[in-house]
Amino acid sequence: MEKIIETGKQKKAIEEKAAVLIVEDNIVNRFLAVTLIKKIIPKATIVEAQNGEEALVCINETLFDLILMDLQMPIMNGFETTTAIRKIEKYKNVPIIALTAGILDGEREKSLKFGMNDYLSKPILPNDLEQMILKWLHVKD
Repeated sequence: MEKIIETGKQKKAIEEKAAVLIVEDNIVNRFLAVTLIKKIIPKATIVEAQNGEEALVCINETLFDLILMDLQMPIMNGFETTTAIRKIEKYKNVPIIALTAGILDGEREKSLKFGMNDYLSKPILPNDLEQMILKWLHVKD
């Protein structure tokens, strides 16, 4: 079953089910991301990791269709985690979206250089997240 999401004049169909990994150390930001994803993709499987080390364990247990990655985390930051994920063959083309509260010059470019596909500023706005999902989510059969 597909859900049609209308964004302005453009319609895109995405499957109601998808596997999404949220890597975020802040519990409030994780809760917000989960809540918004559930509204956009009601049947999504959502897995949460508090840091990069947890994320690496998660990706060995599940093949995700999309990863939301905080940049600044203890233990293993988003740049280190993305570098490690991109070394895994089945994750070479899975979209990784950087999440950051910082708006430092060059941070977007640095995210792309480290293998992330795109960038969202926090706090996450519902419409911005929806547009990012429509742009990058390609669910496998």
